[in-house]
Amino acid sequence: MPADPETKAVIENVANALFAELATKNWHMVQMADVAVASDMSLAELRDIADSRLSILAKFAKQIDTQVLEEIDEDLSDEPARERIFDILMTRLDNLEPYKQGIRSLVSQVRRDPLLALELNRIACTSQSWMLSGAAVNTSGIMGMARTQGLVLAFSHVLKTWVDDDDTGLAKTMAELDKTLRQGETHLSRLERVVGLFEPRTRRRAEPETPTETAAESA
Repeated sequence: MPADPETKAVIENVANALFAELATKNWHMVQMADVAVASDMSLAELRDIADSRLSILAKFAKQIDTQVLEEIDEDLSDEPARERIFDILMTRLDNLEPYKQGIRSLVSQVRRDPLLALELNRIACTSQSWMLSGAAVNTSGIMGMARTQGLVLAFSHVLKTWVDDDDTGLAKTMAELDKTLRQGETHLSRLERVVGLFEPRTRRRAEPETPTETAAESA
């Protein structure tokens, strides 16, 4: 069920306020009191909505996740996984367009702040896991974790092009996304082969033959 419109509007308002503050201040200088003032609400009201700046970004990312998942093109279900992921990530960028200026500032700060990048990675992993699920891509196990983290890195890389791409058709962004996904696909294929070398041996250790099974095979 879609989020309550009022809740959605409140999250959008608070996220916009945070992005506005980040446009003029360093991440570590932005206080929740600043966000409250920028969003035209009391500190008590803001506390009822979010725990922290990261909490605001997590709620905002979740809201974008929901919007993207609602807009998945079912006609692409028979297309290769890369094409499905491409379409979903472009839909995500379309939904992020109204917040582009604020995201541009955040991306710029993340480049210079490894700690902030690490903090945002957890939020991004959750979102990209849902994007992969929306593309019908397995996110379980070692390979699922690799796919998720790989997509986080890929999308973060593409964001650097997108924030400065003012073309309405986003030609540069689309080209960069296509190239990045193809490269990621190649790297993951290599990793899958390496992981596959250990799977049979692991399975034999995890599922040893019982005396009953051995006797049955002999019979």
